[in-house]
Amino acid sequence: MWKSRLEQAIEAFEEREELGSEYRFGEPVTDEQIAALEKQLGRQFPTELRSLWKEFNGVLYRDACWGEQWIPMYFGTQDITGTLAAYLAETDNVIPDAAQIACVAFFAQQNGMSVLYAICVERFDDFVPGQVLVLDSEVETFEFHCATLAEFVSDPEHCSL
Repeated sequence: MWKSRLEQAIEAFEEREELGSEYRFGEPVTDEQIAALEKQLGRQFPTELRSLWKEFNGVLYRDACWGEQWIPMYFGTQDITGTLAAYLAETDNVIPDAAQIACVAFFAQQNGMSVLYAICVERFDDFVPGQVLVLDSEVETFEFHCATLAEFVSDPEHCSL
């Protein structure tokens, strides 16, 4: 379900852009691997994100503009405790407070982590669980992006960095 949606979005993106984009889907993870990550972080991930990771564990991206390096576009489980955790701990960008960060599950990025996408997992402010939120380093606060993860994954706008 998730991989075919993203592949259709990639195809639509590639038809209108000529970036020479390449994508590498991560190997699926098991329920046990997700449960271990949840235990390590002391939180549960939404069903939709768990389902996505069970089809592909992140997506790496590269194109002629970004060079030869493969960069995470969709975070895999390893990125949650690695790349993403390091960014959140070390960034000079102003980010929301820890209470708000605890209400979301980040799953994708663009523009060198300056735009992060997350699923709301616990109600806060005007946001409800299941909504996709965006955290843009220029705005420094969460904003509504779209209603569901399925809508996000199906959108060709999210097929490049």
